[in-house]
Amino acid sequence: MRVALVHSLRISLSNIAVRGVALLADELYVLRVGAKSSDVAVYETRSFSLERRMPVPGLRSACDLVSSELVGRLFVADRGTDLVHKIDRYGDTSHWPVGGKPRGLAVTADGHLLVTCFVRRQLRLFTEDGLPVRDIDLPDDVACPWHAVQLPDQRRFLVFHANTTDAGYQLSVCVRLSVL
Repeated sequence: MRVALVHSLRISLSNIAVRGVALLADELYVLRVGAKSSDVAVYETRSFSLERRMPVPGLRSACDLVSSELVGRLFVADRGTDLVHKIDRYGDTSHWPVGGKPRGLAVTADGHLLVTCFVRRQLRLFTEDGLPVRDIDLPDDVACPWHAVQLPDQRRFLVFHANTTDAGYQLSVCVRLSVL
């Protein structure tokens, strides 16, 4: 099957890295991280024109962005401050500590935020307001977890991780975990 390119979104990447993209209520959110500042750029999805930029106060080392249609919010993982930042569509922000250096974010079927913690080697579930729901310790052979998603049966998670070797990191390894 061949896919035609309909729109191309041009983002000036001079000293900027894109660390995540998400859709929420017909808007495209792009997490932009630069040497001097970081923000979330908001684009309209019909013409992909830039609508506004939303600063995220206190954001130091953003590494992932996810949206939740269920609660109408964006979440940003910040491994530099060990926080998750919650952002509404109007740019109002709040945050909470995670513990364990958050790396990846996902939203579960029941609306919980699934945080992959790199240092603690854990999956941590939070409510949309940052209240802890559950911690899941990862097996010893999952040395450096990067991202996880909940599988449709809601009892298992797919975890993407890197294993360390004498030569450095071995990337693109995945593990299925059964959780009771």
